Amino acid sequence: MEDKSSKFYKITGKLIDVFKLFFVVIFSIIVFKTFFNNNRVKMYDYNPLLLILLVIGYLIIVLFLYKVITRISFKHKKSIVAIIFGITVLLQLVFSYFFMVIPSWDVGFVYDIVTNFDMSISSKITTSYLYQYPNNIGITVLLSVVFNFFKLINIDSYTVIGIGLNILFIDLAILFLYKAAKELFGYNRAIFVLILMCTMIPIYTYAPIFYTDTLSMLYPILLLYLYILLSKKSNENSSKKINKEIIFLSIAMGITVAIGIQIKVTIVILFVALIIIELLFLKSKYIFKVAGIVVSTILLLLFAKNTYLKNIKDPIVQYLNEFPYTHWVMMGLNDNPDNGTIGGFYGNDNIYTDLLPDGKNGRKEGNIKVIKERLSNFIAKHDLLRFELSKMVYTWGDGTYYAPEKLRRSPVREGIQHQFVLQNGKYSYVYMYYSQIQHISLLIFMIISMIINYRNRKEFNDILKDKVNLIITLSIFGLLIFLIIWETRSRYIVNFIPIMVFAKFYGIDKLYDYILIKRKKLLPKSDNIQ
Repeated sequence: MEDKSSKFYKITGKLIDVFKLFFVVIFSIIVFKTFFNNNRVKMYDYNPLLLILLVIGYLIIVLFLYKVITRISFKHKKSIVAIIFGITVLLQLVFSYFFMVIPSWDVGFVYDIVTNFDMSISSKITTSYLYQYPNNIGITVLLSVVFNFFKLINIDSYTVIGIGLNILFIDLAILFLYKAAKELFGYNRAIFVLILMCTMIPIYTYAPIFYTDTLSMLYPILLLYLYILLSKKSNENSSKKINKEIIFLSIAMGITVAIGIQIKVTIVILFVALIIIELLFLKSKYIFKVAGIVVSTILLLLFAKNTYLKNIKDPIVQYLNEFPYTHWVMMGLNDNPDNGTIGGFYGNDNIYTDLLPDGKNGRKEGNIKVIKERLSNFIAKHDLLRFELSKMVYTWGDGTYYAPEKLRRSPVREGIQHQFVLQNGKYSYVYMYYSQIQHISLLIFMIISMIINYRNRKEFNDILKDKVNLIITLSIFGLLIFLIIWETRSRYIVNFIPIMVFAKFYGIDKLYDYILIKRKKLLPKSDNIQ
């Protein structure tokens, strides 16, 4: 007779298998529609056949590069890593110089508030913008602290400071991706992961744009890195008693989540994925003690944040201007492909919510009314599935991550360089194709990772590696679900790029091992003897 624990693991195993299959199906549809229906993406009209051939070529090159790098015996590993980082920073600085923009759209609003408003405890937020978009309070506080620090030493080139801070946060994200890979796979594979990340175009195209997309990039991968360290320390701790190292790492995880969600709330998706996988692999009640420290830290910091905001918010201005969360759900249901939006930002929706009477509650009621109307319209026309698939491709099918549009607005040094990057640039096809090839290959390797994972689902060669892989893919899937419901844009997945690159590496690593195993089986027995 089976005991309760074995039944539990059978059920959780089946749930994980269902998730893997669902992940493969959904992202396979996205890849297919990105190849053959990319006119809905609208950033660039790609030739499907050429795109397929280039992606196949890129996949082969990446596998060959993986083979070479993992077989090299590096003598000066730290020097190689330093050189890669040095080249990356140099390219980011050069790109930022030539593609610097005057802060506009949301960045411009935040920039104006920060440079004209004292965020001290005695001040009140009187600008309507931060009540309409409370998600930008975190970045406003961050930039205010940094800008005021430099102001004390008589440096007021705030755009340059913002770009420098942005590059720092991007490169810290790259660093912790490298360190996470090194903890799990060793130096050679970590260097390969570093190369994959440092050849991702968005870390350069988004360098001049200091906004939540990149300033939050550090937090998901830092959380994952701390989780890996904590898991390794917990495995080494045979007594299963909470020691100083585990307490420190648990508190660090809590701080990372609490601060990260102030910049961009989607970091919580990775935290939830981490909790789900830990519960599914539950071996000991010890994990609840660690979770208690993490969650307590988060709650304590959120309480402090809410106390601070309570002191600086003006209740009257808040009542008159605050947008409810239903606003972004409503906007996520707009279908205006001719206007370049499929569930994305739509100005008319913004005006509609802003003009609704009776403050936040009145706006909420008005939003819910429109949500019901739009859903009813989709259902009546049997069009909801088509819309959601188009919305997924709109979000996940753009390899430029919407950067050309942001770089187009108010350039400081407009010149020939923009012809290589902007949407209608004379020479932009190279950038557009390379970005799309990179992004599609990333999605394909994520799919391959899950397929091989499913095929080998009864084999657990390294439980921590398998758990991290599942956390990564579950968080990516969670982000996809969130952006199905919410207002969306391809740039909204930029902060998850390090996580997606890690998933890409898992796919490359697993595919290469699979090819080697198949090759050994096909070889004559005499050739297969080492």
